[in-house]
Amino acid sequence: MLRYAIFDLDDTLYSAEAGVMRRITRLITRYMVERVGLTPEQTKELRPRYWQQYGTTLGGLMQEFGVDPGDYLPYVHNFPVEECLSMDPGLAQALQLLPLEKVIFTNASAAHARRVTAFLGIEDQFRHIFDIAFVDYVSKPDPESFRKVLRTLEVEGKQCMMIDDNPANLRAAAALGMITVHIGPEHSNHGSDFALRSVSQIHDVVPELVARGLLLPDPVAGEFAKGSDSSKKHD
Repeated sequence: MLRYAIFDLDDTLYSAEAGVMRRITRLITRYMVERVGLTPEQTKELRPRYWQQYGTTLGGLMQEFGVDPGDYLPYVHNFPVEECLSMDPGLAQALQLLPLEKVIFTNASAAHARRVTAFLGIEDQFRHIFDIAFVDYVSKPDPESFRKVLRTLEVEGKQCMMIDDNPANLRAAAALGMITVHIGPEHSNHGSDFALRSVSQIHDVVPELVARGLLLPDPVAGEFAKGSDSSKKHD
């Protein structure tokens, strides 16, 4: 049976169209130029490699330039999230009706996660925030980062559902036995159990999870969650 729903933060708990990651990306580039001393051209060359090799730009900067994450993370998250985000009353209701313990697992900082969830009005929905510092800066999709979260929750992968916008993170979660939910525009290579355009539709997966014997029937959630063919994995 499932026990935990593990949510990514950025571009998952809100729409990627909100522009939060664009703001963060600009600040990362500025950091690499102003604090590390790179040229804008070098940042464009290095960032894709860092994502591929280390999972995050921070991982590459730590390994290759000795960057202090305590300096980097506050810098790249230093902007008013309320300029990008808007309240979504349906999101809090959808999360509340999901009959699982909910936690956040993010490659960002806990401080950034708290600011985002507070503005969205969902901070009380999550039992834990597992951030990049918690996993010793070994970020998703590294399997060891997932294992550390599972050990802390004292569960196996098969007892968890991972909700994320990044297919690479979802593949890593699936390899550990988790049910996976891709959030965002249709992605032909997401390879997940479910695909939703918005996390506010998370209740749509409940009927199928009940049918698979992974959740006990819940009368309230069952009434709210009608399910949709579009949420199921496409063969």
